[in-house]
Amino acid sequence: RLEQDNVWQQENDAMETEQAIVEKRRFQAERAARKLDRLCQKKLWSSALLLEPTALRMGAEEESSHPRLALVLYGRLALVYEQGDKNGSRLESAVDMHSKVYALAAVLGDYAMAASACTFKAHACALLGDYA
Repeated sequence: RLEQDNVWQQENDAMETEQAIVEKRRFQAERAARKLDRLCQKKLWSSALLLEPTALRMGAEEESSHPRLALVLYGRLALVYEQGDKNGSRLESAVDMHSKVYALAAVLGDYAMAASACTFKAHACALLGDYA
């Protein structure tokens, strides 16, 4: 009986630890999204671009558990790619990010966001054509 209690306690501890890790990741992703948002509002594109690796990683981690948060991260990255790009080198990345936003928005049933992503994707494609 004591041995079974110990096994249950270990399983419970493992579940609590896993939940704490998930919550910590979500908190870090929210923090990155807020920081990215502030930089976008201030139009500090080169500074926002420095957050790219973090935002991409966190967006990928949050897609299944917190898709709306991933949607925000990807949407901001698409904006950074478009606005912060002076020579067209990141416009393909912007198109890819708009595609991710569209896909997530469609899954979430947010059709206004999906339509917006299509519009922005078309804009990025048009800009890409200007650089081709």
